[in-house]
Amino acid sequence: MKTIVWICVLGFGVASIFQSRLAEGCPQYKGMFLNTYAQEYQNVPQARWCLVCHAEGEDKLLRNNYGDAIATTLIKKNEKDADKFQSNLREVELLPSAIPGKTFGDLIKEGRSPASKK
Repeated sequence: MKTIVWICVLGFGVASIFQSRLAEGCPQYKGMFLNTYAQEYQNVPQARWCLVCHAEGEDKLLRNNYGDAIATTLIKKNEKDADKFQSNLREVELLPSAIPGKTFGDLIKEGRSPASKK
């Protein structure tokens, strides 16, 4: 009986670890990004918005190079202050993208994904 209890406790512990990892998402970032770049991304299909910061594929926890740049320059994780987040976006605009000679901001102004490879 004790073995079953310990297995259940371990199972709940592992499940809570995975659940907390999934709960790290920051949906407010999408809204703040779109408020900042509404003009540039008005023609981007809604289904593609997540790909601005996240890698394409099944694992939604993976970020692309633009998402990594935002995450590494944020002073506070899960920032909710729109002004601070917008300031961070403007800072990341100046960083080089994967395309030689282009910054993330150059790609955004062109309406392209800032994480474009070509």
